[in-house]
Parts: sequence; structure tokens; C-alpha cells
Amino acid sequence: MPNNDESKNVYIYGNDFLEGELNNYHIQLKRLVNERTAALRESNNRYEALIKSLPVGVFQIDFEGKCYYINEQSSSILGRPFDELIGVRWQEAIHPEDREKVVREWIRCYRKQTPFYMELKFIKPKGDIVWAVARANLYIGNGNQVCYVGTLTDITERKIAEERLRSSQERFSKAFNASPTPLAIISIRTKRILDVNEIFIKYTEYSLEELLGATVEELIIMLSLEEKIVSSIREVVVHKNTLNNIEVRICSKNGGIRYGLLSTEFISLDNDICMLIVINDYTDRKRFECEITRLDRLSLIGQMASGIGHEIRNPMTSVRGLLQLLKAKNDFANYINYFDVMIGELDRANTIIQEYLSLAKKDVEDLKPHNLNHILEAIYPLIYADAINSNVDLIIEKEELPLISLNEKEIRQLILNLVRNGLEAMTSGKKLFLSTYREGEQIILAVRDQGEGINPSLIDKLGTPFITTKDSGVGLGLATCYSIASRHNAAITCETSSSGTTFYVHFKIS
Repeated sequence: MPNNDESKNVYIYGNDFLEGELNNYHIQLKRLVNERTAALRESNNRYEALIKSLPVGVFQIDFEGKCYYINEQSSSILGRPFDELIGVRWQEAIHPEDREKVVREWIRCYRKQTPFYMELKFIKPKGDIVWAVARANLYIGNGNQVCYVGTLTDITERKIAEERLRSSQERFSKAFNASPTPLAIISIRTKRILDVNEIFIKYTEYSLEELLGATVEELIIMLSLEEKIVSSIREVVVHKNTLNNIEVRICSKNGGIRYGLLSTEFISLDNDICMLIVINDYTDRKRFECEITRLDRLSLIGQMASGIGHEIRNPMTSVRGLLQLLKAKNDFANYINYFDVMIGELDRANTIIQEYLSLAKKDVEDLKPHNLNHILEAIYPLIYADAINSNVDLIIEKEELPLISLNEKEIRQLILNLVRNGLEAMTSGKKLFLSTYREGEQIILAVRDQGEGINPSLIDKLGTPFITTKDSGVGLGLATCYSIASRHNAAITCETSSSGTTFYVHFKIS
């Protein structure tokens, strides 16, 4: 057994050892705390440096909208100092137009515990507008405090660019739709029509639904474009060349023939390379040129007719008289039928010469106020008889018309010629439509048949003497109609398709 002194010495030695161990542990703990503190300080410094270097704003806001932290970039974006943004005053920076929807979205996200995202406008102290994207996620801080930590990205330049693009597209759209020129946009990638303007619809007579989505090949068929134009368009689509004022002849849906100068240009639309088709219509000019050419031909023919017509008719009259004299003799009783044939052919030749001579007339005589409907009613029995003989139904539609200056005899001839042309163009069982109506300051006489239409190659030659589509015709009937119309200061237009042809005679009321 150790004595009391020895026991005391052992106890003192044990206390010193424990104190030393505790001191060492304290030193190690202090060193660890210092290291952790330094690491935390370094992490905080690194975090602060990172936050400062970010090109976006950073913020921390609680549910009530109280801001606890913002970085310098947030202050720069909003154009306000820190003390104006900490707390609830930052809400004053939100544009008045957006404040209500921001609060509403903030409450919705908080209740559903979902991230917050919104594009919104801020207003700087001097009134400048700033567009920004706010993104924030839920964060549970000390004391289980729920708040949002997020970023603020300045998108003002993007919004300005979008507005400029939208404004540019709006201006293009307005110019596109308001243009008096037919326009169409075709995607090079899909080779389909993306858009057409109203004038293009009127020009082609196809509906918007029929045109949108149609391929280039379908458009070519729809417009009955000539092969040389088709080749040019295909080359444009494949090789991305451009066309400039290429003459085209276009057949509309209802058979109307129009002429234009076709040009193309490439544009970018919604990041898609497209071809803009422009058609400068010159149908009226083309018709005017054709009319001038036709009148020049008529003038030349008229001069020839006036010079030789009478010289031909005089000997024919003598021959006809002698044939009638011989026919009356008993010696030629067996040849009466032959005489009838010869006299009939002479009469037919005389009729042709009479029509030929009528082309030489420049001025109309005996103009009097007439109602076109009354002239039509006067010759109705003749028209009706012709329709019955051709086994064709005759449909007449008349509107109330004012009086205009007409030569009744010539207008009768014009109507009969147009009607008989229509009857001869149809097979039995079809219908012939004859109508009169007022259109602005014009009176229109329309004759529509249900024949097979006129060959497009002959459209420009209509009204030219000796141009005919009939096996037994001489090509003077329609030429006479054009001549009569010209003398009445009227115009004749034509629409034709595989389902029939319509001739319009336009009389000026004045």
C-alpha cells in the first residue's frame, strides 16, 4: 500500500496529464476553428468575388417582398443605389404596368413552392425603361426562414431588337398586303407557298385556301405557265438565281388571260430563306397594244375593201342577173338546181363582201338614244329560233338600263353575231346565257356559252379579219363585232376556259 504522500503525488500527476491533453485538444480545436474560419472566409470572399463578377444581378427576397441582399449588378441594372433597393422600396423600381402581375405571380409561386420566372419592366429614376428576366428558387435560411434567391438578367437590348424586328415585319406585312402588285412568298426549303396578298388572289382568282401550301409545281399548273417560264422558275428554286421582268402569260382559275412581268427576290422570313414573287400586271397595256394592232389591220383592210369591194360586186351582180335569166329559160329546166346553187353561192359571196366593206366604216351613222334591252327584245324571236335549231337552251337575264346612243341596226348585227358564234361553239343540250347589266358608268352586254373554250394562242388575234376557229367560217363575224363596238366607243373583252367562253361588250353611258 502506498503511503498518503505517494498517493497524492500520483493524483497530481494524473491531473497535470489531463490538463495537458485538454490543452492540446483546445489548441487543435482552435487551430481547426481558425482553419475552418479561414476557409469560410475564403469561401465567402470567393463567393463575393463570384457574385461581383457575374454579368447578372443577384437578390434575396422573402415572401413579404422584403429584399435582404442585392449585388452591384442589380443596382446597376435598376439604376438605383443600394439603400433604395434594400427592404421593400425595390418594388418602386417595377414599372407600374407590371407591379400587379409580379405580385400575383410571386404569391402563386410561393404557395406552390415552385421557382419564380418572369420577364418584366423596371423604370429608372429618370424614366428609362429596363427589361429584365427574373429567375428565383426557394431557399430556407436560418430559423427556417423561407425566401427566394435568384438572378436578374438585363434583356433590354434583346427586347429592343425584338421590337425592331416586329416593327419591321409589321411594316413588311402592311406593305405586302397593301401593295397593288400581286405578291407571293414561297419557302425554298419546302417549295410551298407561305403567303400571298389580296391582289394575287384577285389576279389568279384562286382562294387563299387553294393557294396556301401549294407547291411550286402545283402553282405552275394552276396558272398554266408556258414551258420557258416554268424552266426559269425551276432554275430559280434550285440554283437560287433571280428573275427580273420576265414576260408571262397567266391563265386565271376562271379562264381569264392576264399578262405580267415576273420578278423574284430572296428574303429571310422567320429564319427561313424564301422567294418573293412579284408580278407587275400589264394586261390592260397588252390589250391596248393588241387593240391598236387590230385597228391598224382593220384600217388597212378597210382601205383595201373600199378600193376593190365595189369593183368586185358590180360584175357579181351582172353574173347573178344572167344566171336568173338563164334559169328562167325552158332550155335549162333540167339545170335549175345548179342555177340555185350558183346563185346561192354568189349571194353568200356578196354577204361576205358586205361584211368586209362594213369594216371600212369609220364613223357610225344614225345614232339615237336606245335602251339595249329593247333592241334585245326586238331580235329575241331570231335568237330563240337559232337556239331551237341548235337544240340549245337560251337563258336571258336583263337589268334596268339607262338610254345610250346606239345605231340599232349595227347593235342587232353585233348581238346576232355573238349569239351565233356561241351557238356554233356548243354541242346540243348545252346552255347559252345572254345578260345585260350596269357596272359603274358602263352598260355590259355578256354572251356566255358552254363550249370547249378558245385556244389561248388565238386570244390575242380575236377580232382580226379571217381569223376563225370554225371549219366553215371566214373570220369576219367577230371582226365585224369589234368594228361595230369601236365605232360606238365600246370595248369587247373575252374570258375563256375549258368550260366555256364569255364575250363582254362594254358601252360607256356618257
